[in-house]
Amino acid sequence: GMEAGQKEKDGLIKVTTLYECKKNCGRCSSDKNCFECIDSFKLFNNDCYDICPSGTREKGSICEKCKVEHCIKCTSDAEKCDSCNEKFFLLDENYATSCVEKCKDGYIGIDGRCVSCNQKCSTCSQSIDYCESCRGDNFVYEGDCYSECSALNDQDNNHYFGKDNINKKCQKC
Repeated sequence: GMEAGQKEKDGLIKVTTLYECKKNCGRCSSDKNCFECIDSFKLFNNDCYDICPSGTREKGSICEKCKVEHCIKCTSDAEKCDSCNEKFFLLDENYATSCVEKCKDGYIGIDGRCVSCNQKCSTCSQSIDYCESCRGDNFVYEGDCYSECSALNDQDNNHYFGKDNINKKCQKC
């Protein structure tokens, strides 16, 4: 910093250290510690930003860190995540958001979000409608659910289906 001397009434010289604040900073306690930005710039970690960095949100004249782990966007509330880091999926349930590496059963990861499978599926893959397993007493076959596997029977071509009760699947006899 630069020192500026000023003679006081009692004859003592008061020395004040002046700092040149970093870019877009209006008030600082040293050249590294900014505590207020100029114009519409937002303060975050001693720096001034035009647009708040990823993982933070605009809150008045500052950028507030998103509180959800692995969250990169939390526009309305630091506790509510809007989108997660690349390797994570956004799970939004019971008004709470989290970033997960793998969507739990009953959900599928689509475009960075965990989306609920179709109601008939207890687990799904490829799309929300392609069941890997079915709810209740239903049996799965090629992504769909059947209460009776015999519904798949094709007598003309002599194809008949029975239930695999262990894996809850319909299988060709």
